[in-house]
Amino acid sequence: MPKTNKKNGFTLIELLVATAIFATFVTVSSRFLVNVVRLEQKANVLRQTQQDTRYVLESIMREAKTANGEFDNKISANGRRKIHAYQYEPLTGTPNKFVIYTTDFTNNQVWKMVYSWSGGVVSIEKYKKSLGTIGATYALVSQTPLNDVNYTYVDKFSFAVSGLSSDLSLPPRVAITIEASSAPSKTSDSKILQAKTVLVSSATSRSY
Repeated sequence: MPKTNKKNGFTLIELLVATAIFATFVTVSSRFLVNVVRLEQKANVLRQTQQDTRYVLESIMREAKTANGEFDNKISANGRRKIHAYQYEPLTGTPNKFVIYTTDFTNNQVWKMVYSWSGGVVSIEKYKKSLGTIGATYALVSQTPLNDVNYTYVDKFSFAVSGLSSDLSLPPRVAITIEASSAPSKTSDSKILQAKTVLVSSATSRSY
């Protein structure tokens, strides 16, 4: 009885099926990996945007909570308050700058901090003058941006100051809203990876 030679291996059809299954697996795995990477990138962008926006807001709130206003001199029970701790500029029309006044009795100085928003950046301008000096005017000390538009772009900076009564012994109140988004230049796909955040906070001076 003749012997039959049996060769182990795959037929052409089996190879084609195996190749198709493998290709499908690779495609699905690649898409899954891409989605995971994008989610991680999205999370990082959102984290950076929130962190930068929180820094801007907390920087303002920190000064607002400790401000005591502008005093005329340090005589007679630390002088008399002339200006509330919070103001805005311009005084007529639509205000676009939030102003904080605080008096440093230790160093005999009065500080004026002006917060403004332009071109996606919130900046602070610091001015100071001598306390109790007749005719003293504010001189610019520094101007500093609080955020970097290469990473975070501030889309909106709004504030509302209330409680500016004629009674300078009553502290005013401020509410601030900041809307920000990640800078498109920092993302490979701005539509997919774009992150936005909105932060709101309010404060009243503790130094009244």
